[in-house]
Amino acid sequence: MPGAISLRLPYRPPMDVAAMLGSLGAEATLGAEKYAEGIHRRSLVLPHGTGGRCPE
Repeated sequence: MPGAISLRLPYRPPMDVAAMLGSLGAEATLGAEKYAEGIHRRSLVLPHGTGGRCPE
């Protein structure tokens, strides 16, 4: 996706990543956030435009 930034955030166990992502996905804001196949995406509003719309 053009302009996309991928982040890998480190963490220290124990942490239930699947449960955390599932929770984010269950409460995702339509059009701004998406959770599918273990990936959580969120669009941003930036000072000079948007950070993109999450694909449907």
